[in-house]
Amino acid sequence: MDGKLSFENHIVKVVSNCFYRLKVLYNIRDYLSVNLRVDLCESLILSRLNYCDVVYDGCIVGRSKRLLQRVQNACARFCFRVPSRSHITPYLNAANLLNMPARRRMHLATLLFGVRRYRTPLYLHNKIVWSRSERRSAMALVPKHRTAAFRGSFKFAASKCWNDIPPPIQGASSGYTFKRKLKEYLLTLQKSLH
Repeated sequence: MDGKLSFENHIVKVVSNCFYRLKVLYNIRDYLSVNLRVDLCESLILSRLNYCDVVYDGCIVGRSKRLLQRVQNACARFCFRVPSRSHITPYLNAANLLNMPARRRMHLATLLFGVRRYRTPLYLHNKIVWSRSERRSAMALVPKHRTAAFRGSFKFAASKCWNDIPPPIQGASSGYTFKRKLKEYLLTLQKSLH
């Protein structure tokens, strides 16, 4: 952790480790199917970026976001043999893979689903002010703020993230259903932008 809570040093180290792992995988790429390459990238590389992304997502600066996306881009080039000058997004869309901002959003939303449904962990549940509705799809009240730094707080990011999810998805009957429907929704958004 650094004094500004930007997590830059942490992200630089994780990204460096991810590129090292990807370099090792390149030695055996010709012997692997596309599906196995995707699975290896997800389990050995991108999983390292998933770890604690809910914590640092609101705090990271643009440079760090670009670094994280570069890792996924390199993984896509490895998996699908994308030429160096070609865009990655069509390949991610064709394989139904979320880009890094959408993945971080999905992880936060999945955490919030559990916090809302099971009221645990209690310290996170108490940080969010839920509307008085007893429906499963109740909205979170977005706190007023005066500084840009507050937008990086869990309270603000979580409230905004939850309210951006369509109510039918918020009211899903289980965590599995919620995650599946949310991924479909995020993929639809991602595909509509490109």
